[in-house]
Amino acid sequence: MIPSSFSYTRANSVAEALQLLQQHGDEAKLLAGGQSLIPTLKLRLNEVDTIVDISHLEEIKGISEEGGNIVIGAGATHADVVHSELIQSKVSLLSEGAEWIGDEQVRNAGTIGGSV
Repeated sequence: MIPSSFSYTRANSVAEALQLLQQHGDEAKLLAGGQSLIPTLKLRLNEVDTIVDISHLEEIKGISEEGGNIVIGAGATHADVVHSELIQSKVSLLSEGAEWIGDEQVRNAGTIGGSV
């Protein structure tokens, strides 16, 4: 099935994405991995007026250690978690568990933020 028409905007920063979401309200959705949004749009289970693409924003993709805590950005993919040396060394069960999420294509595209 073909989704209803919508406008597409590629945000250049988190601040711009937030501004676009505020401007469009409930009629806007974020797109990062698209593993949930795209199928529901195709089946017309979900309709939006505006898609705000944040998939390319590096500021939401990192995996780091801050103050003894592991911080995983919302834009990090499941594959990023699987292959992160930091996660493998500090919380290996998380890395091992992430290997069981979907198939390789899903792990490469699906984001942590989209799964929450």
